[in-house]
Amino acid sequence: MKDTNKPTRASRSGGKLLYVVHMLLFLSLGFVLGMASMAKFPNFNIPFVVPSLPSPKPSAPPPPPTPPPAPQKLQMGLMSFLPPSGVIHNMTDEELFWRASMAPKQRRTPYHRVPKVAFLFLVRGDLPLRPLWEKFFAGHRELYTIYVHADPSYTGSPPEDSVFYGRMIPSQKTKWGDVSLVEAESRLLASALLDHGNERFVLLSEACIPVRNFTTVHAFLTGSATSIVDSYGDGDCRARYDR
Repeated sequence: MKDTNKPTRASRSGGKLLYVVHMLLFLSLGFVLGMASMAKFPNFNIPFVVPSLPSPKPSAPPPPPTPPPAPQKLQMGLMSFLPPSGVIHNMTDEELFWRASMAPKQRRTPYHRVPKVAFLFLVRGDLPLRPLWEKFFAGHRELYTIYVHADPSYTGSPPEDSVFYGRMIPSQKTKWGDVSLVEAESRLLASALLDHGNERFVLLSEACIPVRNFTTVHAFLTGSATSIVDSYGDGDCRARYDR
């Protein structure tokens, strides 16, 4: 007796055929619906969006450049009109004399000032009596100033511990008995007038020596209102050179 419940080969083939027919109908229905929607909505498009990759994080901007330092405002104070730092300058004689001609109109000063005596040495080269003068000036640094006018060809210099060190002013050639000596003395005096602390001025040569101590000379000069000129009553100045 045959088992009627066992599927036959024909029934299995019919099932596969039915599955294929259903898939064709489904695809045909999808095609018909697509064509119908395109006919009804001709401008309707489904955009194709390409997924974008995550953009890299932007790098930090470079730090701003450091601003230049603000220019310092130069302020002119009282000290710029007081004693110059040295005697070397690049002024011409005309400029030096013009600068030295400026004088305060008020005698009273807004700072403490001790009257100084300016010693003006007109020499040819080395000061032969320098050791004697150094003893004369010792211990009175705030009461005097020194200015030296030497021949321009002189290249020597006193030792650094000397009171004459760094006190040579810009000089010009001089000649004995010539007006150039007056110009040299004027140059010395003008250089000393740049220091408003100088109140008395002594013109000296390399042959001069002090015969009194500094205290006596300073007190006499600052206490006197008279200019002292070397003169002779007999009118013969040659007597000063007699041996």
